Amino acid sequence: MAILLGVFALAQPILPLAIAPVYARDAAEMPPMPRPRPDRDGRPAITPPEVSPDNPATEAITAITSAPQPVTLTALITPDSAPITDGLIWRIFDATPAANGEIAMAAKSDEGTAKLSLPPGDYTVHIAYGRAQISDTLTVKPGDNQKTYILEAGALRLNAAVTGDIPIPPNLLSFEIFTSGDRSHPHPGRPGRASQ
Repeated sequence: MAILLGVFALAQPILPLAIAPVYARDAAEMPPMPRPRPDRDGRPAITPPEVSPDNPATEAITAITSAPQPVTLTALITPDSAPITDGLIWRIFDATPAANGEIAMAAKSDEGTAKLSLPPGDYTVHIAYGRAQISDTLTVKPGDNQKTYILEAGALRLNAAVTGDIPIPPNLLSFEIFTSGDRSHPHPGRPGRASQ
């Protein structure tokens, strides 16, 4: 047993010297260890201060979040088409009705691309392009807001030619288009009749 203790005593001082430089190098590269959390079970609970609506910080936050934000709205006939540049009527309504049950109009634009300023919140957007109309939602958040709507409206281009590829002059050409409900006789000047 004495021999075993002697071997152990000789090996013990050598071991920390050989390992110590490795620990010193690793300690320089490692971030400090986090401090242990205090035991919160023995302490009374900390209650946050009450937030008053009259608090200046609350008023500042409300002023920033209710300020009108820039909104840009565009519309396409189909997903592959170019933006519509003319003939659109944009109506933006508040999503929540007023106390009397009516829904207030927040903004209106006749531009192809509507550039508006709206306070953050939820809205209903109604877009009219001739007889094509859609309604969809819009959520305005702080910052720049952009949204594109697709009308999924059809378009029809008519052309005519004689003797192969010779086009008929537009002043000599007219088309009559009937709806599915009235195939017997067109009504000049009403929708359903087109001339070119």
